[in-house]
Amino acid sequence: MTEKKRFIRHPLVLMVLLLLACGNQNNKEQAEKHYQSALALFEANKADSAFLEIQRTIKLDPKHIKAHQRYANIMRWEKNQFEEVLAEYQEQASKHPRNEIYQYMLGYLSDDADEMKARAENSLKLNPKFYWGHVLLGSAYMREQDYTSSIEEYNKAIALDAGEPSVKYNLAFSYARIDSFDLSNQIYREILKADTTRYYAYYTIWGNIIDKEGDTPEVKEKITHEIDSLLAAKPGNLEIMQSAMYIFRSLREPTKVTALEEEMIKRDTTGNFSQSIVFERVFQIRDPNDRLKFCEKFLQDYPNSRMKNYMHSFIFRIVSTELKLDTTKIIEWGERRIKDCPDEADAYNDLVWQIYQYRQDKLDVALEYMKKAMEVAKPYQKNYLMDTMGWIYFKKAMYPEALSASEAANKLYDDPDADVIFHLGAAQGKNGKIEDALQTLALSLSLQENAEARSYFNEFYQAKFGKLDDMDDYLKKTILGKAMIDPPFAAPDFKLTSMDGREMGLSDFKDKVILVAFWKPT
Repeated sequence: MTEKKRFIRHPLVLMVLLLLACGNQNNKEQAEKHYQSALALFEANKADSAFLEIQRTIKLDPKHIKAHQRYANIMRWEKNQFEEVLAEYQEQASKHPRNEIYQYMLGYLSDDADEMKARAENSLKLNPKFYWGHVLLGSAYMREQDYTSSIEEYNKAIALDAGEPSVKYNLAFSYARIDSFDLSNQIYREILKADTTRYYAYYTIWGNIIDKEGDTPEVKEKITHEIDSLLAAKPGNLEIMQSAMYIFRSLREPTKVTALEEEMIKRDTTGNFSQSIVFERVFQIRDPNDRLKFCEKFLQDYPNSRMKNYMHSFIFRIVSTELKLDTTKIIEWGERRIKDCPDEADAYNDLVWQIYQYRQDKLDVALEYMKKAMEVAKPYQKNYLMDTMGWIYFKKAMYPEALSASEAANKLYDDPDADVIFHLGAAQGKNGKIEDALQTLALSLSLQENAEARSYFNEFYQAKFGKLDDMDDYLKKTILGKAMIDPPFAAPDFKLTSMDGREMGLSDFKDKVILVAFWKPT
């Protein structure tokens, strides 16, 4: 190869590398735009669109750690797909053993401190300057209440990236746990200087002052002065009010607490801050008529509150289970709730169960309500909504549709539910799957006795055997075979020495109910 050819090739390689770097930088910039778009969509309660933006962020920038965290949280807590997202990151870690992100995410998804530490250490071996590896280690130590070690790891993280604020709250909290209250407050006040909107930090600052100095008159005066100054500078700020309310509760200042509560309820039309206050007041009212009046007045005073579905829910239960009003009135309340809260799946579900119990002539309407409920349902609601839909199909004698819905509902439950299994067994039987129905209904009855489930079991047993003879024995054997516990068997006799030196045997307690507990000293 001539020197001239070698000279030409080197710039070409350099140009390719520069183009790749520019492409990666452009991808990161686009990824961040998608991430910021996701945050805005979350704020606007457009969760599905936000989730798509999170996925686009990760696709463009596979190392966008905050997008990974959001994605994992949604999959785990909102979509109820923990096993799926764990398997996904395990697969990625297997495909990319040199990628610290996937090691971190496996630790992030773990609830076990040892697992968290192992994954964090793996990520730091792959990248010693990996900020989040130290954060994960710090979180693991906090879980073990080893706050000295958590402080060490959080300080290492800050040394790597002082501009990332997420760890500073945990660092300040850790200092407070080892009684370094002044240092903790110093960090909280630095956080507030950098971001003046993090008002909740004031709550922990005031709490640290009380923990250090006690709730003396001087401390109360000092904290009250700062609260008054803050509210004068930020009049009507709900975060400051909420922080102050909690502090005044701990200082046993009921007059100040009540004044803040009233002001928060008055100003907070969204219900985000006043929800716990309102709920507490609802539950303190013992007379159902008075509770009903309170809820009605709230709806009248705050028609745009995000809490209106909760209020309607309270009202619906008061009129249906406590006051036991006329069925027509109960259904009217349910329909009013749907009109006010058209995007709340539970509003439809609650009403449909009332229609099913008392107005079976309106099952067509109930079915339409359930279809609407499924359209607006959140992922965690779909199991019981699908079960309701299946049962409405069943009561309308739409047996193939009932079977399909009941099978889907049963698959959505992590743990066996007696009623859901009963509905599935009934649908199986009406679709001619008699043997499946008997087995399924036996499983339901092994979990919970139910007269209607037993009635269907009798019907399908008669269909299979042409008689009811020996049905109880058949059911007993089937239940024992399907039960969630092992079939009973006779305990072997044995003798042990009691604590007072007497020899006692199991046979000494024949025909008596006893509890036998064994333990081994450590």
